[in-house]
Amino acid sequence: MDHVSEICGSDAIAFAREIIELAPKIRSQILEKLCHNFSQINLARVYRIALWILGDYSETSEQIVSSV
Repeated sequence: MDHVSEICGSDAIAFAREIIELAPKIRSQILEKLCHNFSQINLARVYRIALWILGDYSETSEQIVSSV
């Protein structure tokens, strides 16, 4: 994986984290998309942040189960 992809992935997950925190009305949709695309993450830094987001912001049992 090249350096540009790593930067883009890190920026994208950081943006998702900010939006989840600042816009609670769309939090569930972002979590759903993150769960759906979680298996495609192949950068350790992005994976760690995505896992933290899922762990911190999943509230319903469906969100928790789908993140596993």
